[in-house]
Amino acid sequence: MLIASGKASKKVRTESAPITKFDKKDLDVHVAAEVKDFDATKYMDRKEAKRMDLFCQYGLAAAIQAVEDSGITPENTDYDRFGVMVGFWYRWVNRDGKPNHQNA
Repeated sequence: MLIASGKASKKVRTESAPITKFDKKDLDVHVAAEVKDFDATKYMDRKEAKRMDLFCQYGLAAAIQAVEDSGITPENTDYDRFGVMVGFWYRWVNRDGKPNHQNA
């Protein structure tokens, strides 16, 4: 897989492996491409990370990286021409490993 950013391109290795983040015994699928060695404290303090589900930590880290990669700063931003659009579809596995079907 090749990931391109405004600065440079870099190769990223992806692989599937047995699910390790939760108990998968009640699921039909037992492999996934999990994020390995993620350190949430690079993007938030430890207490905040403990209160946040992992998928939220990933989302926040991705948003922070996107802003850093964009070069947007308070000094170079025209706030009359700047906006953010956010949307998502939520179907996740709860912390206990059971699928969340409430928003399916």
